[in-house]
Formats: sequence, structure tokens, C-alpha cells
Amino acid sequence: MTKNSLSAEASAKAGKIILGIIIAAVIIGGICWAARREAAIPVAEEDVIKIGAILPMTGNAAIYGESMRQGAELATEQINKLNSKKVEIIFEDSKGDPKEALSAFNKLKDNTNVVITAISGVVLAIAPLTDEQKIVLMNVGAKNPKISEAGDYIFSNIPNSDFDEKVFADFVKNDLKLNKVAIIYGNNDYGVGTSDVFEKFFVSAGGTIATKEAYGNDATDFRTQLTKIKLVKPEGIFIVGYKEQGLLLKQAYELGINAKWLAPEGFAQPEIVEIAGVAAEGVIYHAPGLNPNSVEEPARSFFAEYSARFGKQPDIYAANSFDAIRLFNQAILEVGDNSEKIKEWLYNVKSWLSVSGKISFDSNGDVIKPILIMTVKNGEFVPYEENK
Repeated sequence: MTKNSLSAEASAKAGKIILGIIIAAVIIGGICWAARREAAIPVAEEDVIKIGAILPMTGNAAIYGESMRQGAELATEQINKLNSKKVEIIFEDSKGDPKEALSAFNKLKDNTNVVITAISGVVLAIAPLTDEQKIVLMNVGAKNPKISEAGDYIFSNIPNSDFDEKVFADFVKNDLKLNKVAIIYGNNDYGVGTSDVFEKFFVSAGGTIATKEAYGNDATDFRTQLTKIKLVKPEGIFIVGYKEQGLLLKQAYELGINAKWLAPEGFAQPEIVEIAGVAAEGVIYHAPGLNPNSVEEPARSFFAEYSARFGKQPDIYAANSFDAIRLFNQAILEVGDNSEKIKEWLYNVKSWLSVSGKISFDSNGDVIKPILIMTVKNGEFVPYEENK
């Protein structure tokens, strides 16, 4: 074999090697491009469950809105770890104001078939629109009894005042043995509705309302109302309000008012107790069956994960939002994102395991769930135990 023929053969081999390298590079480049393209493709619309949330994230009720948002976020995180169909929450701030809520609803109405919300005035303002447009509304934090009749697409996973104030009024009269009670409340849909219902059931149980005092939504000085209450010497005082309850209790303590303080579940906020200080000690309130010491699931893991995630114990509003997202997610996975089918699915919920016990919805869309009597002891929220 000549030198020239060897050289030609070597050149041919080299060419084949180069060609192989080029082909390999093209293949690898194609794979990388395809991988990058696949990673860049967003989740398809049909693979996302969109849930609207109109919550009081600023304003006087913001401490409740924060809990609601956190509960909803935790539920979303848990669901998205397990499901291929992801949940996305679209948050809007109602500021606890009905007009702001209407504006928020108009932003959401074309993007979702399901919405969670709270605050009595807000729920009552947007309920006619959600019912008219067949958008399922889940109330996670409003008590006014009128919500029960607000529409066919309106549900509440917090008991309204007609349900739990009857339980509480009977407890106050028959277990605490209080016969003469005064009422002080914020002059809004929540305060008026809840105080009226408590009064109705307490009087029906044989009790007497010594006086009933209202204060403005932005009030910071409650001494005029408290002085009137002090003069009638009630055995107990039923208070209905938001964050301002802490300051009200503090002023009552400074005025030397000596009565058993009573409240609905809205009282159970660490910030209220922190503001009130020693004046909050011994306040008795009711709450849907949310037990921080529960060993049952999903309550046990909810308390553990919420505390680890947010550095505090969850309240009933966090729990309600957590459960509302879980309910909507399960409904949509089972019957699809059709509001009529979701509505019917919810009406058929019986003994569904929530973080506050087994729940069902009645024919008005109102939740049926256990009620606990709670109190403040050493600055902590604990189950009430007589003579302890």
C-alpha cells in the first residue's frame, strides 16, 4: 500500500469521525432544545383549579383576613404537592368593606366558578351577584343569619348566629347560671346580627338583657358605653366586635367593671388578648369544634403544619379557609369545574372530615359542625372546664 493511499484512508476515517461528532452534536442539541421547550411550556389551563378569595387583608378586620389567607395558602400547598391538577388562588382585598368587595368580585367573576369570602356586610353585598351569575360562594367568616337566605349558590362553613348563639345562650343561662347580661357590640352587620340573635335566645332561656350598647366601627374610646353598663350591674357582658375588643376590655378593667365577659368565636385572636392583657383572663367564648389538642386527622397535621409554617397556632378562620379550599378542590376533581355540579356536590356533603370535626351542609347551605366552649387561661385559648 502506497503512502498516498494510506493518507487517503486516514483522511476518510477522519471525515467519518468528524461527521459522527457533528451528528452527535445535533442530536444532543436537539434533545437539550426539546427539554428546554418542555420546561418552558406552562401548565395547561384545564390543569389548574382557579379559586377566588375576597378577604379583608387590610382594614379593621385584617387580623382575620391574614388567618384566612394563611389557611388557604397552606391547603393549596398541600394539594399541589399531591395532585397533577394544581390549585391557584386569586386573592382580592375587600378591606372588610361591601363596596370594595363588589369591585373585587367584578375582577374575579370571569376567572373562576368558586369564591371564598368573609365579613357579614361583604357576604350580603356580593351574594346576590354570585347567585345571579351562578358562582359558588363559600363564607368562611361571617355570622349574620340573613346569609342563610342569601341564595342557592351561597354556602357557609362557619355556623351562623342562629345555630351557635342558641347553644351559647343556653350555656350562659343554664350552666353559668347568669340571669342578667349586658351586650356591647360594633354597629355593623356582624355586630348587630350576632347580638340580636344572642339576645333572642338568652331571653327565651329565661334571662334578662340589662342594657344593650353599640359603638362605631372606628371607635377607640368605649368609656361612655361601658359606664352605662357598669351602672346596671350585670352578671355577664356579651361583646361582639373585631380587633377593638382588646382595647374595650382594657378600658372596662380600668373602670373596675366586675362581670363575666362572654363572646362569639371572633374573640379568639392572640392580638386581642395581647392588647387586653390581664383584662382578657377568664373571657368565655364559643367556637366551632377546633381543638388544638386533637389527635385526629386532618386536625392533628393541620395544627402541626400551620404552626411550623406561620409560627403561631391557627384560629377558626384559618381552619375554615383551609377546609373551604379542600372542599372546592375535591368537588372539582369529582364533578368538574361546573358551578351547578359543584353546588349540588356541596349540598350532598355529609359527615365530611374537616379540621374542626365532621361537617355537613343543610338545605340552606349552612354548615352543621360541633361547638366548643372555650376560655382564656394564662393568656392561652383552652377548653372551658367548670370550677377549674
